[in-house]
Amino acid sequence: MRNAGVGTMIAGGVVTLAGFAVTLGFTLRGNKLEKDLVGAEDAYQLGDCSRVDSGECDTLTADRDEIRQGILAADRMTAVGGGILAGGILVTAVGGIIYRVGVRRLTNTNVSRLRVSPTFGGLSISGRF
Repeated sequence: MRNAGVGTMIAGGVVTLAGFAVTLGFTLRGNKLEKDLVGAEDAYQLGDCSRVDSGECDTLTADRDEIRQGILAADRMTAVGGGILAGGILVTAVGGIIYRVGVRRLTNTNVSRLRVSPTFGGLSISGRF
């Protein structure tokens, strides 16, 4: 059980690191896209595209909508990465519990004990098996 516990903790650690990497990566991507969206909004407002309908405004609107979709996708993937991170922490904790149970079983095993004691008429043998 100790080996199974160590293996489970290692697997949980790997899953935790993967979840952290996914969360961090998509958080950084979302922040970059948010800055891009600010620039796209500024260009949209400078072009007065809320009142004017032109080919340039259509391009600016499409760019702005594409960036918004990218931000939503990054948010979803960040949530998935957070779930993976939480799952990895849970698996690591379960591995620690399994390891601890294995250590306790090792120290609490029923070892046969034999005791020899002198008595007035000879020897007394007793034990636990």
